[in-house]
This record gives sequence, structure tokens and C-alpha cells, in this order.
Amino acid sequence: TILIASPETTREPYHFKELMNKYRPTFMDAAPSLWQTLIDVGWNGNQEMTAISGGEVLSFALGRELLQKTKVLWNAYGPTEVTVGCTMKLIEDEEDILSIGKPLKHADMFVLDKNNHLVPVGIDGELCVGGNTLSNGYLNLPELTKERFVANPYKPSSKMYKTGDVVRWLENGDIRFIGRK
Repeated sequence: TILIASPETTREPYHFKELMNKYRPTFMDAAPSLWQTLIDVGWNGNQEMTAISGGEVLSFALGRELLQKTKVLWNAYGPTEVTVGCTMKLIEDEEDILSIGKPLKHADMFVLDKNNHLVPVGIDGELCVGGNTLSNGYLNLPELTKERFVANPYKPSSKMYKTGDVVRWLENGDIRFIGRK
């Protein structure tokens, strides 16, 4: 059974918590701000739930709380400009919380320095994303499109999106989110 909460319900934290307690969903995908709101109004969690957090930065504190309140926690990353998620990370312990995982098959991901050169593992750089789910740009914003959707020097005749997110590759192939430029 799929239950889609109305926008009105998700804007009323106590009603949403009641809905969660009544139906006890076993899977939920939500932005960190909604997860935090649930916790703030006293949601006790659900040890049968697979939780996906995406659309915003998953803070260390919230990740730790969700690890305790759910069965499984995933951290997802994917800017709107790429239309779907680009990475997923199963968060198994506190060490994993700040990782956004490895690129999914459809995503080409590059960590670049200010000169658009690839940076080595462990060095901070801007995350750039390409692949077959990359949008064509911003509607009616040609200058912003030109600035953010650039030629991909590592995959000729394709483009990549300059996310403005600062990340670093980890030794295990995961990407760690550091912040915004």
C-alpha cells in the first residue's frame, strides 16, 4: 500500500506525526527538513522503516538520530538539474553520515579545482555532474544556463552541470559533501 500524505498534512507536524504513528510506513523518502520536523515534534521512529534522506544536506546530528530511529538509512544526492538522484549511500554507522555515496550508473561525476582540472582523492573541489539525465538548462535563463551547464572536457560532445557543491573523493570511492562554494 502506498500512502501519499497531503501537502497540508506535511505542513502540520503534529498531524504528520500522528499519520506516521497510525500507519507505521516501512519506507519513506523525505528531505532532511521534514525528518527533522518529525523528530522535533516527538516522533519516536520506526524500527521497521527504510528511510531515505535527500534533497538537502543530511546533518551529522540528524543522521545520528535517524540511525537510531529507523531500520535502514540511505543518504541520497541529486540536484534538480539532473532530474533524479546521482548518488546513494547506505548509512551503516556514524562514519558514513557525511558521505553521499558513489555515483549511480547514469551519472558522470567529476570533482574539479578552480581551473576545471580533476582533483585527486582527499582534495576538496567542486562537484560537476553529467550523464543522460542532465537537463538542458534553465527555462528562459540563458546566461545562468551558459554559466552552469558547461562543455564536459572528460566526455566530448556532452555537457556537465557545475553544482556549486564542494566535495572530496574518499579512498573507498564515496564522495563526501563538504559544503557550498
